[in-house]
Amino acid sequence: MTDRHILLVDDDVTILSLLKELLVDEGYRISTAKNGREALGILIGQKPDLLIMDISLPDMSGLDVLGQMSVARNPVPVLLITAYGSSNDAIKGVQLGALDFITKPFDLDKLVAAVHRALDVAEASPR
Repeated sequence: MTDRHILLVDDDVTILSLLKELLVDEGYRISTAKNGREALGILIGQKPDLLIMDISLPDMSGLDVLGQMSVARNPVPVLLITAYGSSNDAIKGVQLGALDFITKPFDLDKLVAAVHRALDVAEASPR
């Protein structure tokens, strides 16, 4: 069992439920948010080890959330997920600090591998 905490952000409750179940089974503690403002509130109150966030949210984009995180100097590693991936979004996401960009529908084994890689990178980097 791990004490690693992951924040999942997606407005699709089915995706949130699937990811939560998958990652709880992997031994992670999970928090969820359905929009960018809720995610930012959780990020202020808690310090998750990883943020997995849809780029398309109802109130602001995942890129906007990333931008606000960088202004607030809140260095949480981020994996972006989207059904509508474009190279421009991927480039902008990486420029704002995202570690990876995963398109839906995603392979669950590859997603878990990306989570492990992101947490390994975060552990090796000073906060």
